[in-house]
Amino acid sequence: MSFAQDVKKEIANLTLTPEALKAEVYGLTKVKADLIISLNKLRFEFHTSSLFVARRLTFLFRKLYNISVDILAKEVTKLNYKKVYYVSISQKAEEILKDLDLIDDALQIKEEISSKYDQHFDALLRGMFIGRGSVNDPKKSNYHLELVCHYPCESDYIITRLEEYGIYAKRIARKKGLVIYIKKAEQIGDFLKLIGAANMLFYFENERIKRDLNNVVNRMLNCDIANSDRS
Repeated sequence: MSFAQDVKKEIANLTLTPEALKAEVYGLTKVKADLIISLNKLRFEFHTSSLFVARRLTFLFRKLYNISVDILAKEVTKLNYKKVYYVSISQKAEEILKDLDLIDDALQIKEEISSKYDQHFDALLRGMFIGRGSVNDPKKSNYHLELVCHYPCESDYIITRLEEYGIYAKRIARKKGLVIYIKKAEQIGDFLKLIGAANMLFYFENERIKRDLNNVVNRMLNCDIANSDRS
């Protein structure tokens, strides 16, 4: 399992208040769900290759809305026969989306992030990261964390709110959407702390300290070698 998956697994098992859970499911649904209207019936669904994400979605909707959730597992040849889990919500779909403040009365998607979750920004961010976030393992590659959004207003909101915590993110447009990214190690650590990934934050900081120490030692050795050559 990758470092990013370990982070998601940790934050997907946190015990939260009902208000925080709703903010999490809002963030997850905002970036991950597909809205489908068929035969005058509305439903929305998620697809993920992570079983624990599918379980988290099932838990959230059952706990908050007391509904049955349909789950289908399918092997995908393009992913080397990896299983992809489809989590479908058809029961009370319109009622749930309106309660979350994701659609209006005309069933149009609201692009802006709802202000009703301003007090639970950490939980909202947690849901968005579980849905479409990733972070590199500090032991194996460069420092990099990213979060994918659909709309400019979403990314503007996230970037602005992160600044309140001293986390300065940037944005770039790619095929998969608008990518918010952070490259500074200290700020990636602050992000992990914000979303509640305490154990993975400890691992991240431990590897960062080792890496920084090795860099300092290497620079000192190179300097000594250079001075010796001059002598």
